[in-house]
Parts: sequence; C-alpha cells; structure tokens
Amino acid sequence: MDAIQSYLPPHLIPQEASLDDLFVHSLPYQDPVEVVWRRRENYKQAGDLVKDALSLSLRALRSYHWEMDKDVLRPCSDCKDSSNHLKWEQVKTHRAKCRKIGTDPDDWTPKDLMQQ
Repeated sequence: MDAIQSYLPPHLIPQEASLDDLFVHSLPYQDPVEVVWRRRENYKQAGDLVKDALSLSLRALRSYHWEMDKDVLRPCSDCKDSSNHLKWEQVKTHRAKCRKIGTDPDDWTPKDLMQQ
C-alpha cells in the first residue's frame, strides 16, 4: 500500500478517527489532512488492487514447472510434453501430505517428487 501511496495506519482508517496524529503530521505534503481523506476514500480499492496483483503474480508463477533434464524453471506453455516436469500442484499435494503425517514438508528434491 505504501508503494501506491495509499497506506494508512489501521487506527486512521475509520472516518471518525482523529487527524491530530503523528503519522498525519509526518506526511510530506502541504495538506496532509487532505491526503489522509484521499487515502481513506481509496483504501478499499487500493487494497483490492494489491490483492489482485499478488494473486495474478502467484498464478503466473504456478504456471511454471521444473524441467528435470535441463534443471531449469520454465513456463508450461513452452512445452509439448509435461510428463517429466515437476508442477506446482505436485509440490502442493506433497507438502499437504507431509503436514498430515507429520514429516518435514521441505525435506525433498525435485527428483524425489517426480518418482512418487
């Protein structure tokens, strides 16, 4: 939120919150109160924007796979045959299974998962 200049401390988000606050006085603007009002109005929209951006980034990352023979991470869409690739879903399933049986979900190599 700070990167898109929409950050507000939680205690300043409610409309009835006092603007006589150290954060407000520290803002480097001619009219910091106006900035707080603008951020209050845009807070939900900015939050949704950040959540959507993170979600899309994670979705893009999950579309990659580990190509075993070349030892590289590549987008699945670049391949014709994905049978010898470690995919995000395999890792996710393995980690859930490990948590369920009480083993370390980080104790594995890509080859270990491919052989399961």
